Amino acid sequence: MQRGAWLALRLRAMGPSEIRARAGRELGRGADTLERRLARSSWDRRWHPQFDRIATAPASTRPLGFLTVQCAAEVKTRIPAAVDGICSAAERAVAGDFQFFGYDAVRLERPLDFTRDPFSGRSWPERFGPWIDYRHSEIGDPKWIWELNRCQHLPLLIEAWLLSQDERFLDCAVRDLTDWIDTHTVGRGIAWANGFEAALRAMSFAACYDALRGSDRLTGAAQDAVLLSLWQHARWISREPSTHSSANNHRIGELVGLAVIGVLVPELRGARALLHRSLDELSVEVDRQIRPDGTSAEQSFAYHVFVVDLLLMLVGALTASGREVPEPLRSALTRSADAFALQVSDNEPSPTYGDDDEGRAFRYDGGDRPDVRSVAAALAAFLGHAGARRVAGSLQPAAAWLFGGEGAARFDTTPPGLPPGNAFLPDGGLVALRNGKCRVLFDVGPLGYGPLAAHGHADALEVTLAQNGIELVVDPGVGSYFGHPDWRSAFRGTGFHPTVAVDASDQSESGGPFLWRRHATTHAELVDLEHGVAIGQHDGYARLRDTVSHVRAVAVLPDGPVLVVDRLRARAEHRFSQGWPLHPRLDARLAAPDVLHATDQREPRFLAAFASLPAGHVELVRGQEQPLCGWWSERLEARQAAWHCRWQTDAAGLITVVALLYALQDEPWPDPAISLATSGEDARVEFNAGHRRRRVVVSFSPANVTFSAVDERSPATRT
Repeated sequence: MQRGAWLALRLRAMGPSEIRARAGRELGRGADTLERRLARSSWDRRWHPQFDRIATAPASTRPLGFLTVQCAAEVKTRIPAAVDGICSAAERAVAGDFQFFGYDAVRLERPLDFTRDPFSGRSWPERFGPWIDYRHSEIGDPKWIWELNRCQHLPLLIEAWLLSQDERFLDCAVRDLTDWIDTHTVGRGIAWANGFEAALRAMSFAACYDALRGSDRLTGAAQDAVLLSLWQHARWISREPSTHSSANNHRIGELVGLAVIGVLVPELRGARALLHRSLDELSVEVDRQIRPDGTSAEQSFAYHVFVVDLLLMLVGALTASGREVPEPLRSALTRSADAFALQVSDNEPSPTYGDDDEGRAFRYDGGDRPDVRSVAAALAAFLGHAGARRVAGSLQPAAAWLFGGEGAARFDTTPPGLPPGNAFLPDGGLVALRNGKCRVLFDVGPLGYGPLAAHGHADALEVTLAQNGIELVVDPGVGSYFGHPDWRSAFRGTGFHPTVAVDASDQSESGGPFLWRRHATTHAELVDLEHGVAIGQHDGYARLRDTVSHVRAVAVLPDGPVLVVDRLRARAEHRFSQGWPLHPRLDARLAAPDVLHATDQREPRFLAAFASLPAGHVELVRGQEQPLCGWWSERLEARQAAWHCRWQTDAAGLITVVALLYALQDEPWPDPAISLATSGEDARVEFNAGHRRRRVVVSFSPANVTFSAVDERSPATRT
């Protein structure tokens, strides 16, 4: 999308107050740029004031936060296996080896060039950061260079030093920290593109500065330079906030960054006021973005984990410094722990709905990707939350670093909660249905947060299926942000998801890679957890010239299969496509025109059988380039071919499609023998389930599902 078209659509997503606020901010940016060009001494006085105007003497000669010898001892004693991982990752950082997202690992020479894209060989310009057009640049992927400029390898090096006492790690951390400050002018370059990136970097800088209190490695001019840089970061973050339609996880990150500076660097003048202002606003923001049921308003599991990671980093700093944690933050973390516990049972994979950019607040371990179990361990160590304790499984480095021995003891004394059964998170619109063999997630929630819904996907009524830790029917992942626009469009679009697409169009209308112009509205018609059934509908295709309605019923039978029934209605003819993307570990074939067999290492793992009125056809696609179809993305900027099964038809009027899904393990292929009949608003489905033949009658108006055995006269279960 060209810059002009994107700006026009972006303006349409703003209200008058946002337009006024952004216009005022642009005037301030222009004034700053003009002052630096025409009155450099005045600009220097504002951004490089006399030291005694920004800071006092160091507040302490001992760390105030959690990067301490004591916490390192807790890690070594309680989680000895983590030490090698942390030190190995630190060795790679010392060698200059960096690997972000799905891109290849690269080796960078020191001093590190924080402006050069290693894949294109081009450097980002040293111009006013917010005016760099990174969305339409050919220099490289801004996500990669931002990740490098977050400097999250610095605290990792400090951790490795604390664990091993190897001075090489400390020397490297101090050198990279001071090199970054020496080579960056505040507000200039890609690293200063917004307040959010500055906030994440400031968290790393503040943690390192605090950990080095009393050390002879950061004294004199170097210490003063770091303090000045942190003061500049705080001022920049406050000047460049993510507000109005942009106030998603970025705003939480900015507020956490400011609060962390206030906690860990109290010698900065105004630090106390900065801390209180940030905590006050953060207390309001977390209630906006973490709903009453504990889900993230962004409709992204990964960003929910990221937001909780951010909050925990701040909570760890507050706790270590002896400060109280505001009740709204504690409550938001408790709600989040509740939601994680309902979505992730023992040996279940993390959900993957919505965007995922692998964001982390802090690298507590040697891994390069976030993990809900690590976050859950820290939640359990702080809250004593039984559900989080169960999700975590065992003590993780994050918990030991953040909360030390006291947190580890709280983790130990918290009994793991019971595994969840069926669950409904009404604010997030997520239904989790389980039958002992598998977990089904059914999405009846909103598209995303605010007018942009930037990190939501057009996946209304999607159904994913996992069995014993193995993903079968999948959400395909995120694909790309900036690196490959065609991937971005496809992976967030309806056709890639396990739902129904009409005329190969998305349920919601895109206005750009992080902007949805029109949002599909989805809601639950029926959720009966006792009997494992749910019915939902969305209005995404009401925008078409010929309106199309879509209602989906899902029933998880206690004796095996999962039944999905779609009811679509239109006056004119449309192309309807019910899609079932499979995990790439599965190999698939059509055993019959309407029966899919999928194997894992040649063993039966998944079967899908279809029936429809009017008739349709089933096809398998894998690794198709034009148009994109049959792909799965494990991480940002990576994709691999995977089978995509889809039922399709061109029809008008009333369309009913049935998919019967069997998750298999150590058992032969079943014979589904599926049949379908409709009458008015009812669909009657008969099929084989184990050694019994079952009948399920789905009524779409009013919403109702009836189960019975075919040879019985009365229903065995009615909902």
